[in-house]
Amino acid sequence: MTRYAMPNGVDNSGVVNSGVDSNQVNSCSVDSNQVNSRGVDSNQVNSRGVAAKIIPAATMPVSKWAGGETRQLAIFPVNATVAAQDFQWRFSSATVLQDGAFTQFPKHQRLLALRQGAGFTLQVDAHQQQVHSQQQVLRFAGCAHSHASLIAGAIVDINLMVDASLQANLWSANCTTEFQPWPSPLLTGATLLIYADQAPLEICLEPGTPLLQLAVGEVLQLQSPQQPCLVRAANAPCTAVFAWLAP
Repeated sequence: MTRYAMPNGVDNSGVVNSGVDSNQVNSCSVDSNQVNSRGVDSNQVNSRGVAAKIIPAATMPVSKWAGGETRQLAIFPVNATVAAQDFQWRFSSATVLQDGAFTQFPKHQRLLALRQGAGFTLQVDAHQQQVHSQQQVLRFAGCAHSHASLIAGAIVDINLMVDASLQANLWSANCTTEFQPWPSPLLTGATLLIYADQAPLEICLEPGTPLLQLAVGEVLQLQSPQQPCLVRAANAPCTAVFAWLAP
């Protein structure tokens, strides 16, 4: 993954490949009878105390603005609002139809990546960076004066905003039809997010347990995982968005 740090950003080297052995991968290769037909309920806790929550696309609020619209994928606390800027973190995706400035969030850091389209040029204070690949992730301070100019038409981006006191990372990864460990740090109090924005995914949290099914547009939110989960494309190879944050 190409990593960029914009001014006032943080180091973007936080992806940790924790790895799993082949026995764990094989134990998650279950037949269709073992697959949970819907996944987990809104707040399921497995035997290791890991809380798993699937957020359906239909419940995600969409806000329209002059240059496009933003879909809020997840937010914490759940009753926080963008207007009050009282959230610890917010995960969102925007469809951008025209050039425009970013709202300032003085207490937060932004992580921004491209999901669809030719890309954009981001101006942050006196610095400029062109984004044209899904593998590029930009970090910059929410208090910065920032403006995006589209390169060639509309785009879809992914945005993670976190309180400046938190560690965080965001990236796009290729998913095959074989299980692969999701690289992430196993930190106390960590929150892990998986966004199936392009195709359905199957996820194994723990060997011997039913697979979670993530439909297109859904987000899986995991709290305090103690081992890497395994992820695969449900039907055909695709890309998906992965993120984590921790104190």
